[in-house]
Amino acid sequence: MLPEHKEIQSPYARGGEDGVVFGVYLSVLVFSMIFSMKMPLLNLVFIALVIFAPVLIFIMQRRYYVAEGGFVTKSALWMQGLVMSACGALIAFALSFVYMRWINPDYLNETFEMSLQTMRESGVKELVDYGNEIEKATGGVNPTSAITFNMTMIWFVTLIGSITALILSFFVSLIPVNKK
Repeated sequence: MLPEHKEIQSPYARGGEDGVVFGVYLSVLVFSMIFSMKMPLLNLVFIALVIFAPVLIFIMQRRYYVAEGGFVTKSALWMQGLVMSACGALIAFALSFVYMRWINPDYLNETFEMSLQTMRESGVKELVDYGNEIEKATGGVNPTSAITFNMTMIWFVTLIGSITALILSFFVSLIPVNKK
């Protein structure tokens, strides 16, 4: 009698499932950044979450690798990480878009103004000049809309997540799987 054959879960399906968890993680990261303007202690939370993100990607990839008994290729691990990053970014930045579009539509404008003011008051000639150039180029008006900002962030997080997943896929497969 032949042993029962277990089909390996698709990296797309696994990435989508893990993407929900990663989306919640990224949402906390994004909103800790947004609200750090009013509560500076959240900057520490934001920094910790940014630093821990590759660790979380590694853990998710490792769980997938172990669940499949080590029969997952590096390219499948990479794809799982890429899909996880893309799904997570879609969730986090959809929530961010809702916040920036309907809950606090002045957020981007306030952040833009605060950045220009910080550059003007820095006392560093290069920053003052840079702030003046930005103000001249934009007419002092924030050139970024909520949709543009959030779509850019989705692409950025997906790219960085993909590169991170690619690098980590080599390390995930180096650790042998204990077969019982």
